[in-house]
Amino acid sequence: LLPTPRQVVPGRGELRLGRVVIDHPRALNREAAYLAAALDGVLDANGSRGGATVIQLAVDPRLDIGDGPHAEAYVLDVAGGRIAIRGSDAAGVFHAIQTLRQLVPADAVQAAARPGGRQHELVLPEVHIADAPGFAFRGMHLDVARHFQTKQTVEKLLDVMAYYKLNKF
Repeated sequence: LLPTPRQVVPGRGELRLGRVVIDHPRALNREAAYLAAALDGVLDANGSRGGATVIQLAVDPRLDIGDGPHAEAYVLDVAGGRIAIRGSDAAGVFHAIQTLRQLVPADAVQAAARPGGRQHELVLPEVHIADAPGFAFRGMHLDVARHFQTKQTVEKLLDVMAYYKLNKF
């Protein structure tokens, strides 16, 4: 996981993720849509068997991960047949989603890059992760005056920045 979270407590089992239901408040519609699209990129739930796994998104402004409240903090729990994400704000929920994406096995991501390669089920480790940014400014600069980049390249750079929880461009 990059950047390394402040607290990672491994569980004893694993969670099999097939069909997914995302439970969220209206304020997190964009984050829920992003999560659904990210999962759809690696998971073909049409052939999965069994019940749906619930992924619950919530905002808790008083979220304390051990050393007081932080902006963009989150707690991610994968256990008991469900996934719970709580963030101190919407940005924290988004960062937790990025961490969840990093838990997806690399072979599943590689397989999804091939046509028809998406798996019907993903196996995620049970884990408790609590994290908050160490710095308010985590960014990257791009000089397009000297080295022009296409729109697609800049969009891909923004996606990679989000994946690693950078917040300024």
